[in-house]
Amino acid sequence: MRRKALLLTLAVLTALPLTHAQKALNDIRRDITLSASNYVCYRGSEAPAPTPAPKGYKPFYISTYARHGSRWLIAPNDYASPSRKMHRADSLGLLTAKGRQVMHIIDNIKARSEGRLGELTDIGAEQHRGIGQRLMQRWPEVFSGKAFIEARSTPVIRCIFSMENELWSLKQANPALDVRTDASEADWWYLNCQGSKARRTLMTNEQYQAGMAVLDKFTKAHQSEYDAMDQRLARQLFTDVEKASEVVKVADLRDQLFSLANNMQSHSFTIEGGHATAYPVFKADWNLYPLFTADELHLLWQRDNWLWYINYGHAPVTGEGGAFSQTNLLRDFIAAADSCLAMPPAKAKTRHHAATLRFGHETCVLPLTCLMELGNAGYRATDPDDLEQHWRNYEIFTMASNVQLIFFRSPKAGAPILVKALLNEAEISIGPLKPYSPGCYLWSDVKAFWTAKLAGK
Repeated sequence: MRRKALLLTLAVLTALPLTHAQKALNDIRRDITLSASNYVCYRGSEAPAPTPAPKGYKPFYISTYARHGSRWLIAPNDYASPSRKMHRADSLGLLTAKGRQVMHIIDNIKARSEGRLGELTDIGAEQHRGIGQRLMQRWPEVFSGKAFIEARSTPVIRCIFSMENELWSLKQANPALDVRTDASEADWWYLNCQGSKARRTLMTNEQYQAGMAVLDKFTKAHQSEYDAMDQRLARQLFTDVEKASEVVKVADLRDQLFSLANNMQSHSFTIEGGHATAYPVFKADWNLYPLFTADELHLLWQRDNWLWYINYGHAPVTGEGGAFSQTNLLRDFIAAADSCLAMPPAKAKTRHHAATLRFGHETCVLPLTCLMELGNAGYRATDPDDLEQHWRNYEIFTMASNVQLIFFRSPKAGAPILVKALLNEAEISIGPLKPYSPGCYLWSDVKAFWTAKLAGK
């Protein structure tokens, strides 16, 4: 009997690492849209309510950075190139009935994209209106009376409209709010410093190539799976796979169809109900996901997860430089908070600095989250399999993803300032710091932790 119990225990213990390692695969099997990485629709609308601050503490200031909401694909070839490939095969009589269906889906989304490349979609606008509504509902004390809100956006139209939609919700709830907005290249240096010299010197070409070498090793290890996926895809689309391969590079078409399938969740006309939702259900005549199995989607996601990580995370193989692209942005969070804290507490109906709202891009939200070390974002991984056990991009930077810092004070003399961090509106831990109370940290501890990291760069 004891031997059987021991064997059962060993079986359970042996299965635990495998189960944990398969979390992303199980997530994608349950919800294929999670394979979309930076195209995943916003999930924050279903985040649980934050834990209350300690007795006597009230929220008084909010500081955020938000990615724009769902958008159209950016480059003309995102739509035009797969369309050309399918039409070339069709002109040679090589498309199956499924292939012609896929060609029509591509042509329809391509036609709708004309003049809208990179723009915010209607779903993206809804996402930010919802964020604004929940900010007001959760923190009404902050947005009371003639509260002053400073909002800044990069001068990119999808970001500007995201800002306007979020502010619209706040103003609708309290017309007395004093809102000041700007969208200028003058703020580019901290709102989106991707092209700056500082960003480019954080990672050498040799370091980046070292990160890519890890991916190459992973790809070679899974080459048979990639080949099987491409063969299966080709058989779905083409009547003669060998002839089709002479005019269409299937691996390139696969990646383009994967991208199109992922971004379909960004549009009201592609999903049932036509409104922003955490778990979209696609209309049959817009759904490209059936071209792939869940396991294939997981394999493609693993590749993308690693690429995002080596570019923007604390990847040891690249010198951890990616996260430090947002030193200017983190310094702005600290400076804005200190400036607000220096002001005396305001009475409810007087003008007070309630919020600093920033709007930009996923290439800022992702490294900012890693630099702040929110949750597991600061994890140091060695390879794609190790990475996915601890660091999954769809948990960090969906469309409309955002970091929110909520500041609390107490009227009691000498009481410390507290701060709560939210990632996509869900309460989250900050690095190795010990909370002062559930979900709340001493601002002095958080500032010291971040300042020490910044001092190293």
